[in-house]
Amino acid sequence: MLSRPQVQYTIAAFYGSKPSSFVAFVDGLRKIIQQHPLGMFFQPYANEQIHTTLMGLERLVDGELCVNLNIYESLGEKRPIKLIGCLDVFEYFLSGVQIRLGGFNPTNDQFLSWDERPYQRSFGIHPSTGKVVLNGWPMSNQGVSMAFSDCIWQLRKRLYQEHNLRHKYHQYADNDVFMVIGDIVNPHQPATEKHEAFLADLEGLQKEVRAFLSTTSPYYFPIDLEDLALIAYEDPRLPVDGSKRYPIHLIRADISRIYDLLLN
Repeated sequence: MLSRPQVQYTIAAFYGSKPSSFVAFVDGLRKIIQQHPLGMFFQPYANEQIHTTLMGLERLVDGELCVNLNIYESLGEKRPIKLIGCLDVFEYFLSGVQIRLGGFNPTNDQFLSWDERPYQRSFGIHPSTGKVVLNGWPMSNQGVSMAFSDCIWQLRKRLYQEHNLRHKYHQYADNDVFMVIGDIVNPHQPATEKHEAFLADLEGLQKEVRAFLSTTSPYYFPIDLEDLALIAYEDPRLPVDGSKRYPIHLIRADISRIYDLLLN
């Protein structure tokens, strides 16, 4: 019988210590949020906790069978996870890639994310979950200059096609590199005036941060195999206390070890 282990795994980038330049970039956003009337409800994540999930390894287990959870929940199929060769896929699609955060003006339509322009998608607060999300997108060397690329989506699609690993937002052809930087939880009961006023304030805060991001200098950071880690967690927010980090470049040669982790 399939069971859902309490400890789950994900492959994340940028988890752990951060460059001071990144901390300064995020601090600029935190300052705007904290100075807003909703700032009293903002619970910022620790810098080390902030990360971007490239592919979740959430699974169901039955003895030696390890089934991808997202495939099972979305399609009802028990497809076994195939890890052999999957790290080569990461290496191939992430070669020479940088992630860009911010610097998107409202008219920029070089690409769309979930049918919206990058200005709109660069920052958001999910009204139902309270997650405060910073979004970035990959750029790669295409000839003489860097250009936006769909390599993150191609990576996720290849992992689904060949390794039975399905991204949570696969149906959206998701090319986003998203980072949750904190939570803002609505304390009011739904369908009340205070609840609706809170949502209106939330929309205003989003617009304020997006406007700031559009006028600030973009922040770039590289992402490759050296930046990836397998994270064991119980809390999906991946707090540093309670999560365990396995750098991919240190465990890459021992796929059997990763299988052992997933089966326990």
